Amino acid sequence: ELTRFAPVSAPVLVELLGVKDSIVAQLCSDTLVLIGPSAGPPLVTALDARDATTRRRACELAGKLGENDGAGPELAQALMRLALKDEDWTVRAQAAYALGPCGAVELGRRGDLRSDSGAWRTTLEKCLADVDPSVAERAAGSLVLIGDMRAVPKLIDALDAALEAGDLRRVRAMQDALVGVTGARGPDSPRAWSDWWSGQQAQGAARQ
Repeated sequence: ELTRFAPVSAPVLVELLGVKDSIVAQLCSDTLVLIGPSAGPPLVTALDARDATTRRRACELAGKLGENDGAGPELAQALMRLALKDEDWTVRAQAAYALGPCGAVELGRRGDLRSDSGAWRTTLEKCLADVDPSVAERAAGSLVLIGDMRAVPKLIDALDAALEAGDLRRVRAMQDALVGVTGARGPDSPRAWSDWWSGQQAQGAARQ
């Protein structure tokens, strides 16, 4: 019944994302997914909530909505801002994760996938350097979904930095993302990936 009266029910359900009872919050989120795009505008307000749990739940919902219907400009900009600047690492991680499906659907709808990911890609590239490895890991996974090869140099840089820091979790995430974005499975070090990328660039220039 709530889905039939989306203009009235969606804002109320979004507000209930902030309740302490996680089961109630999940039920509200599931209903909002069924409502679809009409849940987008009130969700932007929830992304600015004072409570970090509410912001994180709103980011999670945004990712689910985006996977089905894409994200409008306001929702996309809010997710990008949270991924880069939220004070809570769980919110940054969830926002970075949501940008993957949202960006893939939006860019695919415009015919830009793998060619011009613009702010989606550059935001996620910046997230690769986040102080929390979970944020960097989620951002790397989202770059795979967006699939823009121009992310390769930043992924190589992030892989190099992770190796230098001895951060094995980041190393695995960046290596997996490089394989996912490029489809190449041979390179296994920053130098090898740089050589591979240079070869790809040279082949592209030769074809022009």
